[in-house]
Order: sequence, then C-alpha cells, then structure tokens
Amino acid sequence: YLQGRRVLDVCSYTGGFSLYAMAAGAASTTLVDASAWALEQAGRNLRAAGFADFETREGNAFQVLRDLQQGGGQAPRYDAIILDPPKLAPNRSSLDQALRGYKDLNVQALRLLPPGGLLATFSCSGLVSQALFRETLAYAAKDVRRTVRILRQLHQSSCHPIPLAFPEAEYLKGMLLQVD
Repeated sequence: YLQGRRVLDVCSYTGGFSLYAMAAGAASTTLVDASAWALEQAGRNLRAAGFADFETREGNAFQVLRDLQQGGGQAPRYDAIILDPPKLAPNRSSLDQALRGYKDLNVQALRLLPPGGLLATFSCSGLVSQALFRETLAYAAKDVRRTVRILRQLHQSSCHPIPLAFPEAEYLKGMLLQVD
C-alpha cells in the first residue's frame, strides 16, 4: 500500500510503523510524537535499518496536524497518514471526550490527504468498540465532505485472545481507508 508514498506517522513513538512503511517502499516518512526521547529512538531505529529519508517533528498530535494545514494552497505533502494515538479512553467517564479526540484527529488527517490518499487509523481504547470506532470515522468523513472507503479492517493478533465475558479485551482495532 505504501510503495512510493510520502508517509506522515502521527503518534509514532519509536517508529515501528515508519520502519515497516520504509521497508515496504515508502518514499519518505515524517514521524510526529510528543516525546523527544521517543523521536530520538525512532531516528536511531530508522538509521540502523538503513533508512535516511525521514524527518521527525516533536509536538502535540492535534496541534501538529492543524499546523500542517496552514500550508494553504500548497500541494499535499503526504500521500498516506498513520494515526496511532495512545489510549484516549482509560475509563467510562472519559469515553465521550475520547470519541471527540478520535474524530478530531481523523478530521485533521482527512483534510491533509489528497484524493487517493491512504489513512491507517487505530484505537487501543478497549471501551471503544470496532463499531463505535467505525461510526466515529464515518462522522469525521462526513464533516470534511470526503468519500472514504474501508480497504481493510484491522484487529489485534491471535496472541491477544478476547474472552467472551470481557469484550473490552478487544482493545486493538484499526482501519485502512482510502480517501477520494
């Protein structure tokens, strides 16, 4: 999916997604994280793997996405965006705020992508079901008036089994979306 694409990896931590993107043939990657330590480690990881076409940007993901939109009429800088924020809903009382956060991040990302762009977006909040996450993404797409298609629905691997009596254990979920 990422061959030749310019990737924006938001909430990149130590660069796992960027490493895989570059190994899959991405043209470049920009890693965004609030932690200077994590970005320093990500740079070491990418250089150790032989990749040099990357940059890092320290900052709050919400603000960085907004700042990137300030480019006005310039051509989009990124063909693909990866959003992998930390858990936004640690408890039930934070669920509504978390859903607003997921929607906001995805709205900002959708605004940055050109037609044909890809958005890989994730949630690791157990209180946010796959259906609720998908609904949140649908509202984000509606707000920016973009047609968005699901290419793949992503789930945690089988090494993270989900007890039927504890649905919140299905905490890892994601979507690979194509934006028109």
